Amino acid sequence: MDVVVSLRETDVTSCETAPTIKSVRYWTEQMLTKRRAVDFCRVSASLCRMV
Repeated sequence: MDVVVSLRETDVTSCETAPTIKSVRYWTEQMLTKRRAVDFCRVSASLCRMV
């Protein structure tokens, strides 16, 4: 049995099927998007300190 945790990690449900390629791809894309946002914020903050 697989356990699925939401992005907010507040909702936990179990499911009988293994994760599909589509769900893994969606999760990876979401993480990359968050990573880009974090990188953008860090660069912006660094540039603001230099001015």
